[in-house]
This record gives sequence, structure tokens and C-alpha cells, in this order.
Amino acid sequence: MIKKFVFFVFLLTGPAWGDFVVSIGDIAGFAAPNPPYDPTQELTLKVTLGYGAPTNTIGEGVWFSGPGVFDLSADPNLDGFLEFATNGKNDAINVTVTDGNGSQFVYPFPGMNREGMFLGNFPDLAPLEITGAQLRVFDVAIGDPANGGNGGGGVRWEFLGVPEPSSISLLAACFILVSRLRAKCTANKSSFLSSNVSR
Repeated sequence: MIKKFVFFVFLLTGPAWGDFVVSIGDIAGFAAPNPPYDPTQELTLKVTLGYGAPTNTIGEGVWFSGPGVFDLSADPNLDGFLEFATNGKNDAINVTVTDGNGSQFVYPFPGMNREGMFLGNFPDLAPLEITGAQLRVFDVAIGDPANGGNGGGGVRWEFLGVPEPSSISLLAACFILVSRLRAKCTANKSSFLSSNVSR
């Protein structure tokens, strides 16, 4: 029972034990900046999220060529990013896609709740207590050369932090409920076996 509970908690946590995923952005697909790409070659991309300056942009050091979860909690620009991401305002936000050859394209998203779309909370991450971030990559692909050989990937950003008291209470309540149900089932099973043996 304890093992199942630990596994359940692990699913809700980020790369660092104890850091819960408290906000999940929408999945977004982005085209690579300089097609055509050769489908026989690996496509390597970098996708960053920020507010217009290197000091408030996360993901600069992360390159990927396939699915995975990449920890951004040690990103040197995370503090600068969070200054904007937790100010309670609907700020313009940018996504920048760079390929392995250095070609780059900036996708600007000004206002209109676009910031919250990537952060998973509106208008931004305030008042959540954020301790880290991670980039989840779902796929990286290159299309048919006959159709332009376009490339791209699907990603989302997830934010780690201290769960709200209500979330902790809910998690504890679920554990207690499952424990009691298991104990009841075990007791009923023992009772059933005893009655059959006595016959």
C-alpha cells in the first residue's frame, strides 16, 4: 500500500523529490525555423520561453531531438523569468525556436491571456509559490520532403512549487480513504475465508 502511495506522489512531483507540479501549461506545437529539413538527419531544437531579454528567458541551455522531460530549475535565468511570471499582470511573452544550425524564429504572444496559456494559470503564476520549472517535449518530427520538409515539435512548460494547503489536505484524504478501503477489503476477505473453512 505504501509503495502505491509513494508512486502516486512521485507522479505528481517534478525531477526533485518534494517539488510538486503546481501548474501545467497548454501543449503547443512550433515549427522549426529554416526548412526544408532532411528526414534522414536528426533534427535538434531548442525552445525557450521568456519576456524579451536573455535574463528573463528559460531553456537557453536545453537542446533536444526527441521526447523527454528537461529540468529547468537550475536555469540561471529562472529568477528573472519568475519576476515577470509571478507579478500578477498579463505580460507579453515570447517563444523562441532555434535549430541545430543556429537558425532562429521568435513567436511573440502579446497579452490576451497568452501568458497564462503557457504558464497554466491566469493571468500568470501568482500567487503560487514557484520553486522550479521543467520543459516536457512530446515529439520532434520532420515532414515529407515533397511537402516542404518542415520540422517541428510539441512541448509544454510545467512549474514546480509548494502545493496549496487544500491540495495537501486532498492528497492526505485520498491516502486515508484508500487505506481504509484496503483494510475493509482485507477484513471481508478474511471473514469470507473463515466462514468457508468452518463449513
